Amino acid sequence: VLPVIVPPTMSNAQDLLSILGGGAIRSGGRGATTSVNEKSILTFKAGKMTTELRPNGKYLVTPDTRRGEINLVWSTAAVTGRTSSNNNNNSNGGHLKVEWRDRRTHAVVNTINVFPEDDATF
Repeated sequence: VLPVIVPPTMSNAQDLLSILGGGAIRSGGRGATTSVNEKSILTFKAGKMTTELRPNGKYLVTPDTRRGEINLVWSTAAVTGRTSSNNNNNSNGGHLKVEWRDRRTHAVVNTINVFPEDDATF
């Protein structure tokens, strides 16, 4: 008998980011310099479709002929040289980026950023 492994369930963006080792909100101040570190977590082949609303109220779905891929990227910003720590608008703990890129040109076509504050459900 083989054991069954059940993956953890995620209910929102904060859960996903905590699983990936980030999501802490840190504050940076004026005069701070940042350096962005990005790490590709997962990449897989994926096509893309477009939808067009027709006059009859139905949608026409057509394929994008480009070959593409989805790339999940964990992005963190390291802050150095902080002069003040009372600015809470900077979220430097990191965030997840979902990118669709063209596999032939390697150009990023679409990017969706997922922050811990987002009330996203997976």
